[in-house]
Amino acid sequence: MKRLISITLSAIILAGCTNMETDIPEPGPGGEEDTGAVLGINGLNLSVDTKSIIEGVGNDGAGNHLSGIGVMVTKLNGTKVSFYSQDIETQEFHYNGTDWTADVPLNLANSEGTVYAWAPLGYDAAIKSSVPVVQGLPILAAQSFNVNGAGNEWDTEQEDLLYGSAADTPGDETHQAVDKWNHTVDNMYMQHALAKVSFRIRKASGQVVNSDDYVKKMELTSVAGNTFAVSPRSASKVTMNLTDGAFGALTTASSLTFTAEYTAQLAVYSADYLSVTHAQAYGLVAPATVGAMRLKMTLGPDGLPDATTDRTYETRMDDTSLQNVVWQKGRHYVYTLTATDQGLEITNVEVVGWDDAGTTEVPVE
Repeated sequence: MKRLISITLSAIILAGCTNMETDIPEPGPGGEEDTGAVLGINGLNLSVDTKSIIEGVGNDGAGNHLSGIGVMVTKLNGTKVSFYSQDIETQEFHYNGTDWTADVPLNLANSEGTVYAWAPLGYDAAIKSSVPVVQGLPILAAQSFNVNGAGNEWDTEQEDLLYGSAADTPGDETHQAVDKWNHTVDNMYMQHALAKVSFRIRKASGQVVNSDDYVKKMELTSVAGNTFAVSPRSASKVTMNLTDGAFGALTTASSLTFTAEYTAQLAVYSADYLSVTHAQAYGLVAPATVGAMRLKMTLGPDGLPDATTDRTYETRMDDTSLQNVVWQKGRHYVYTLTATDQGLEITNVEVVGWDDAGTTEVPVE
């Protein structure tokens, strides 16, 4: 299950060298630090809609592609972590269709630095207690999604929060060191800090799918109470640790809701769950140990909520299918549900790649 976004960082030598000069400048008198290499980015192909789930890179204008990242380089001063340059604390890199260009250059010197990255842009970065973070991040308890045709599972109100790492292993937390002699980060991999949940809905055998069967909302309720992780009413203090993607200053909630923007998607009739190939509802959630949870689904005619025609299906109180729910960063949890006359049944649960590549089934009792 590897769906990571690969970017390449490279250093560019300062202008002014003669043909006989090398790429690496010599130390200055007394060993003082000379700046000699400029941190740059090559080959990242990104395009972004900030309200989207990032599934790849490219400058094609697709809403599920990324076109800009933030970069921070830190260094160690004794036991304290600080910005590599007090003048250039962070950078933004944007893709112009051919190259990645920085808004300001960062000169690398003798001191070793560590490179961190994040997306989307638009949030402040800082160092708190020697930890690099971005802050002010919203993680929504109530979010909307737009299916916009079967198979679209990326256009959601919750932003897909990413952090950079040095290896392509999902959830990797390593970061590359740089200085003016080792100034190339060959590959940086953008990791998903959130988890993705999606719901594939089918009608039971003998039930006809008609125009009253649009999936309008999914509601998740924690049996134990407040076990979902969300941002508080004011998200200004919520942070994402750039070393590992962990969130700080979150609060908890007892329920999450995912509501369709219109047009919604119809539930489907299928003889078996394997034939249900796309989601009718989805969203992004913070990693959490949820425990037991219940689901409630609203079906009805496409359009605004209508109390006279909409109806709900719920999992039974004695349903033990979802007892030990744990969501991990970078994972995609696919719930296949069957609407019956008795309510909502959990037919299958899978943990899959971010773009549904490969599956691992979770037993449903």
